[in-house]
Amino acid sequence: MVALQAGLMGDGWQDFFSPEIWLAVMQTTFGEAWRLQLIFSSLLLITPLFELNIRRFSFIFISALLLITLAHTGHASAEQGISGIAHRANNGIHLLSGGFWFGGLLPFWLCVRQLSSTDKAFAMQAVIRYSRWGHFAVALVIVTGIGNAAWILGRWPLAFDSIYQRGLWLKILLVATMIAIALYNRYYVVRSMGQNRQRALTQLAGNAMVEWILALLVLFTVSFFATQPPI
Repeated sequence: MVALQAGLMGDGWQDFFSPEIWLAVMQTTFGEAWRLQLIFSSLLLITPLFELNIRRFSFIFISALLLITLAHTGHASAEQGISGIAHRANNGIHLLSGGFWFGGLLPFWLCVRQLSSTDKAFAMQAVIRYSRWGHFAVALVIVTGIGNAAWILGRWPLAFDSIYQRGLWLKILLVATMIAIALYNRYYVVRSMGQNRQRALTQLAGNAMVEWILALLVLFTVSFFATQPPI
């Protein structure tokens, strides 16, 4: 990973094999974040050895720390002082809330599939909790996403000759579609469950899978445009 980043940040493939460039990369904010990710990933490997309750808490806590380390890379890492700290904190919240939303979609889909075949209480409880906390997560994604754009651009992303700003608009459209599907699920499909439970559950599962695919597209989009100059 460090060698690949050295090639990207340096002068091409020759720097991919240069230990000097590797060491230089490790002194950047990317290198600092990568070292933390290596530590937290190693800690995740030993969480199965813990007692069950400690294991669950440790897995969630360390996974959250892994997400937060990503806030120290990209455009947010270029700012210094109070503004830089606030930007990275905002970015960290954006990553955590987005991680909850995206990360919960597949378990949500599995729980809804469980409810389609049987009436398991734990599956229903998980669906209700995810739906309830999902409102909060989506709201945080929107607010912190606007905050990130404001910090990086300082204005509306209207320069369509910029790869970064075109990618940002694509991300906005994908996320808006996900939000529309989530609202449709919560305020139409769920309310129709009393009339035809099986059809509503099938529709919920299908829509959750569509949301999951859209979330993957968001990740692919961000991984491309976030490395580009914002203007």
